[in-house]
Order: sequence, then C-alpha cells, then structure tokens
Amino acid sequence: MARSAGFLLEATERDAKNGENRLTEILAAVVHAVPSFAAELMIDAGLPAGDSYEVSTQVEAEGKFVDMEVLSLDRNRRVNGRLWTEHKIHAQFGRNQMADYLERLHRRGGAGRLVGIVRAEAQLPTGRPVEADAVVLPLLVPGANQQTSSLAGALWRTWTQIASLVDRVARRDAGPRWREHALAEETPARLRVLLEFTEALERRGLGHMDAIDNMDVIVLSLAGDTRDKLAALLQRTLQRLGRYTPETGPSTSGKSNVTVGWSWQVLRAPACWATERYDGWAELVTSVEDRWKPEELALESPCFGTGFTFERGKAGELLDDCRREWRDQLAAGRDGIWLATEGNLLRLYGTLYLSEVITAGVTFDDQAGFIAEWAERTLDRVISAVPPAASAPASPER
Repeated sequence: MARSAGFLLEATERDAKNGENRLTEILAAVVHAVPSFAAELMIDAGLPAGDSYEVSTQVEAEGKFVDMEVLSLDRNRRVNGRLWTEHKIHAQFGRNQMADYLERLHRRGGAGRLVGIVRAEAQLPTGRPVEADAVVLPLLVPGANQQTSSLAGALWRTWTQIASLVDRVARRDAGPRWREHALAEETPARLRVLLEFTEALERRGLGHMDAIDNMDVIVLSLAGDTRDKLAALLQRTLQRLGRYTPETGPSTSGKSNVTVGWSWQVLRAPACWATERYDGWAELVTSVEDRWKPEELALESPCFGTGFTFERGKAGELLDDCRREWRDQLAAGRDGIWLATEGNLLRLYGTLYLSEVITAGVTFDDQAGFIAEWAERTLDRVISAVPPAASAPASPER
C-alpha cells in the first residue's frame, strides 16, 4: 500500500509508463488535498463523511491490488466508512475482478463501497454500456444491531461524473464561475487543485464541463469536410506506400478489436520478429490525439500513427524491465517509437502530427508522399530493432 501523493507534481511522476495508474495517483492527491472533495466522494457512494480522511493507492487485498482506498475517520480516528475505487481508461476489467474485490471488501467488515470509474463509452464486465445514471445496488452498511455487512454490488461512475462532483464542491466554495477565479492571488489553494484536476480530465477526454460556445459551433460545421479530406489523404498515402501495402479494406483492421481513431489500416509487412515471434501486425492509423507517447510528451493534436500492434497475452514480455534499454533506444531520435498499452493490446508506434504534415507541401500528393516516407521509415526501424530474447519474471497482478 502506498500513501497518496501529497503534491500533484509528485502524483504525475508516479508510474509514468501507465496512464491509468498515473491518473489514480492524481485523483488520490486531489482527494488528500481537498477534504470537501473527499467528503463528496464518500457521500456520493452512500458512505458517511468523516472528520478526516486517509487516502492510499494500490492497496493490497488478499493478493489483489485495489487502485484507491479512502477511509472516512471520526474525531477519534476510527474508521466509519471505507471506499474502494477501481479506475479504467482503455483497459478492460479482468475476469471476476470486481466480484473478487467485493468479496474482499465484505471481509474487511464495516460500512464499505466499491466504485468502478470508467470512460462513458467503456463496457462494464457484464457487457452493458455505462449509462449516465449508474445503477446503485445495496450498500455494505451494517444495520443498527448487526455486527457484519451483507455482500452487495458495485457502484459505477464515469470520469465525467467525477468531474461533476469536483464542480459541485467548487461551486459551493466559490460560486458558478469558480474556474474564472481559481488562479486569482486571493483564491484558496484547494480551488486551484480542483481546477488542475478538472483540466487534466478534460485534456484526456474524460471530463466535459464547458458549455458549447460559438467556436464549437464553427468547428462542428467544418468537421465533416475536414474528416473527408483526412480520409482522402489516408487513401492517397496508402497508394504511395511501396514496401507496405494495404492488407484489407480501408477503415477496418479486422484484428485490433478497438477503435484507435478516425480510421486505421492493416499493412502487409515482411516476416520479422514482430510477426513471427509475437504474431503482430503493421498498421497506419489516424487519430484525434496522440495515444502512444508518454503523457508529458504527447500533444493534444490530431495525428497519424504507425507501427506494430500485438495482443498483450502474446507480447507482454516487451514491457519487462530487461527490455527497458531497447525501448529507450526506440524512443530516442527524431522519429521516436513508443510502446503503449491499450486494453488487451500493445502498440509499438511512432507519431506524426497533422501540423507537421501541413508544412510538407501544398498539394495532397506532397503531403501523402511525406506521410508515406515517414511511415516506411518508422516501420523499417521497428523491424530492424530486434528486442532481447530474455524474459524477466512477471510482476504481481494489479
């Protein structure tokens, strides 16, 4: 078990390779820094607010690890409520993961709640999409004359709903226009922390709090034409590729099983370590954002991505510490290539931002040729960078 980070900067430096764990650390730091937000989380989960709170991350629970635990304490520092939360962005829930957590929470005794926090479009373990108003199942709270709790289901929340709780707390503190005043000199530090967290969720596309304005309307009116141009540019690029040709029809990979952006295309690649050792496949995609570089390096900008995709069950050893030097060598240089996790997939991808494409030429052919040269150069580099064969011991399940 780790204490929550005391500062947001410390939280961002924890587990930099894992976006979900990093967001867990940021959330825990905010809960630790703003007791009124901790109280709001407890109340939203049907648990009693406390006189103080203890926040921990990666909490060990009988061989499993829960992302975050918030304890509601009375004035004598006795626990009167235990909140466990499990956080997902792109990854899926493991088999029976939440049921296992519920059983362990039940055995802790006392008033408790398990909350799963997911993207709005994510799928629950049951296969049902998350609805705006999550179903609340019976709570783990002992009756007046009971000494034990009864097992109950989890509560589901989206990251946008968590952002709404932040907004509710801040509005009570500083009014409906709190975001405009959060950076003023006389503003309490807790409001700045809440603003940072809200904007962090918005940057990740996980929380949407601002109302639609005139600029949004203008952008929306141009979106269809822009998307058509991008689709045409992708097709022109595929025609310019020499060593890597399209394997299937446009806008479908047949393998990835998840949408990685606006469109994606599987490419035929020569036999290499990526295809033979790990059964990977080459792709060229367009995306609304860079999802492959580390968060501190990625730009919030539309881009192309290319590289190889693998099923994590077949290529998970690429994440081992013994291959850190290999990953660092790929990430170095002008055309950095990064290994990113995305649900049950691994993507070894390079990124080319559309802002770079604009400067490459004034015609579609100029721009398509620039993208094709970059894609072939990136794929060639991946193929030539054979990873070490030795495998490190697997890390504990979290």
